[in-house]
Amino acid sequence: MLGNYHFLIRDFSSAKEELEKSYTESTPDLLSIKKLIICYTQTDQLNDAVKISCSLLNEDADSILIKDPEKEDCPCKNLIEKLESGDLLRKSLYDLFVELGVLWLFCDDKKSLSYFEDAANLNSSDTRINQIISILKSKIKLRRS
Repeated sequence: MLGNYHFLIRDFSSAKEELEKSYTESTPDLLSIKKLIICYTQTDQLNDAVKISCSLLNEDADSILIKDPEKEDCPCKNLIEKLESGDLLRKSLYDLFVELGVLWLFCDDKKSLSYFEDAANLNSSDTRINQIISILKSKIKLRRS
């Protein structure tokens, strides 16, 4: 699939276009959905990334939280490093926290939760962020018991 090729070479804009086609034309596999979410974060479509992440967490949270980033060729750790160091800039601190929350979903749900809580502290009106926080808290609590 051409979307996977573009994703592998980190051409997120071209990958997004191809992955969107499969997302709307068929039932995409989970890995393609994760790639599309990552592409949205890198193409200034954070709202779409949050929308799909929230939907996926509502449908089957374990599918997004149980992962193997190395096996999936996940670029999140590299992107996270650039965002946290300030090499990649975002429009607002809120957008930065939301994006980091989305990206950490694929690597570390506790760090993801922390960033989503930071975002909610800046803007508590986005019900999707509050919903994601609730799901993450529940899943983290279940693992502890």
